[in-house]
Amino acid sequence: MDNCGSTSSASYAEKISQSLFYSKKAVQLHGWLDIALCGLMPINIVGNPVFVLNVRHLPIHYSILMNYMDRLTTHVEEKITKILPSKFGLLADGWFALDTHYLAVFATFFANTET
Repeated sequence: MDNCGSTSSASYAEKISQSLFYSKKAVQLHGWLDIALCGLMPINIVGNPVFVLNVRHLPIHYSILMNYMDRLTTHVEEKITKILPSKFGLLADGWFALDTHYLAVFATFFANTET
């Protein structure tokens, strides 16, 4: 999902689907998360029969997708908590392209927090 908006996201998804290291379930879940998060689609799109017929992923219930999104959020929060020290700074950068506005937030800190 770190390839959102990237021109290489199609080839990235293809590499994942051909990998021997991921189960079919993981590949399907990644595809739905990619559609919902990178495609900026509403979560309930997974229940739209016309949409489901036109994607290559197996159907999934939105509550299951939400469960995995919650688990992903918890995982990312835990990773960030392990990396960030008790004191850090935040940098915000905003920009827009046509009618789309973007906001990025970066954490900054010294690698050696003892000094």
